[in-house]
Formats: sequence, C-alpha cells, structure tokens
Amino acid sequence: MKLLIGMFLAILVSLSWAVTADSPEEVDRLKVKVYELELKTQRAEEEYLEARARYMAAKAELDKLTESKKPTSRKIGAKTDELPSPLVFNNKRVWNPEKILWNNKFFKCGKYLDDGSCEFVREMTQAELNKLSGTR
Repeated sequence: MKLLIGMFLAILVSLSWAVTADSPEEVDRLKVKVYELELKTQRAEEEYLEARARYMAAKAELDKLTESKKPTSRKIGAKTDELPSPLVFNNKRVWNPEKILWNNKFFKCGKYLDDGSCEFVREMTQAELNKLSGTR
C-alpha cells in the first residue's frame, strides 16, 4: 500500500513540473486558452440546445401527422380504388405503360389529351388483351 501511495505521489510531482508555468506570459497564454475553451464549450452547448429544440419541433410535427385519421399511404391488404389513377399514363414521358394490372384486371388509357396526360382509364377487353399478347 505504501508503495502505491509513493508511486502516486511521484506521478503527481512529475506532473506538477509539467504543468507549472515558467513566466507570467505563459500564465497569461494559458488563461487565454482556458477562456477560449470555455467560449467554445458555451457555443457547443448553445448549438446543442438549438438542435434539440429543432428535433423536438420536428418530432411533435411527426407525431401530429401520425395521429391523423387519414392514412398517408396504403398498407398491404388495404382496400384500393376500383379504377387506377389516370396519372399513371402520360404518352409524353419516356416510360408510359401500354397497360397496367390493377385488382386482377388490365386497364389502359381511354383518351390521351393534347398535353400527353390521360383523361380517363378503362378496363381492357379480352380481345384487346389477346391482340397485345399475339394470341387469338
């Protein structure tokens, strides 16, 4: 035990020589450094509090949106509309489907407007499906 205390005191003495300042200018420099570090710490605390406030506001908004009764997206097995949206079809886009499968039925655009958008969607007949697939 005495050996441990002796080693501890030896370490403290050796550290005290490393920490002591040789001149008043060095003391002043160390005081300035401590002051700068205190300012840096204070700024970091302020930034943390601001970020926490933004986080809490965003979390409150998210909670408000999730509590809403209106669903924001469909879940698997949820009831879907009878007809797909005409927004799926637009012949001015690079990718425009010829037909889509919706509720186990094929649909296509009933009428394209001048701007390329689809006015309404209609179900495809069996004859149209056979013609597309190449069968009779």
